[in-house]
Amino acid sequence: MLSCVLVLVTSAAYAALSVSIVDPVGNAIIPPEHIESIIIDPATNVMSITTNVAYTVQVAVDPCTENCNEVAPTITLFTVASPVTVGGSTSVSWTTTDNATSCTPSGNFPGWNGLQNIGTNGTDVVVPMNLVGTFTFSLTCNNGSLASATVSRIIVVNDVVDPNGGACADYVSPLSGYTIPWNSFFAEHFPKPGYANEYASISHYGYYAIEFDTANYVDTGSLMTLESTTTSGKRLGAVSQCPGDFDVAPECQYVWGTSGNIIWSTANYAGACQLEPNTTYYFNITFTDGFDPTKSTCNDAKCITKVRVYNP
Repeated sequence: MLSCVLVLVTSAAYAALSVSIVDPVGNAIIPPEHIESIIIDPATNVMSITTNVAYTVQVAVDPCTENCNEVAPTITLFTVASPVTVGGSTSVSWTTTDNATSCTPSGNFPGWNGLQNIGTNGTDVVVPMNLVGTFTFSLTCNNGSLASATVSRIIVVNDVVDPNGGACADYVSPLSGYTIPWNSFFAEHFPKPGYANEYASISHYGYYAIEFDTANYVDTGSLMTLESTTTSGKRLGAVSQCPGDFDVAPECQYVWGTSGNIIWSTANYAGACQLEPNTTYYFNITFTDGFDPTKSTCNDAKCITKVRVYNP
């Protein structure tokens, strides 16, 4: 005599569950003469059948997943700012459905596909662009069991075009770089502001140039960079008439660890970097030695520094 217990499963997790009962000769239906008693517990919906013939209970679950109602996550937004200039950076944003647990970047640009632990949602994630060309940024997210469809975006990275066709017409920097006007960086025209700190994201292998014009100002001030908590490494700075030019007089350059500055002057201040009136200059910053792009002191995912201007 065999007592068989059948559990009536109502959970959606086992929507594909099937139960069959067979006797030794393969009959799947229990005839009345084989049933001695049937008891159903109203609280648990457990049905107990006592038979006088040995029956086997067989339970099969559809192998689709552990939860047949589980769905793959969806990437609902994926944007990559394009085009950009080499030496600058692009901004990447993405969002996913709530069931995503992790996301993995891929593509053919090492600064993107090498990122780790990027999370399931990102807003304006900065990726420095140190190579010229057309690249693919891709993203796939998963929930531990199922993966989303991979989405991809194309980004175009343009070479630097020298904005100064005069003094630098024949100059070619050994580094790739990005140039930004002084008033775009500090939100005021040179030599203002009197005191300010702004962050700059610099290519591992290039330079960042802040362009300004001395006009007819007669003044003296200082420039420096401060180490960011997210980026280690020494920074080389130089004031020159060409973007990406670090071959300047000693008083017009400085290598920063934690302190020091470049003092500039249009007023013949002794020992300062002497600037001419009505002339365009660039405050150039790099994590390299200024000449060899492979000699970078930044080993972090992002190369960020704080640029400080002081003009009392």
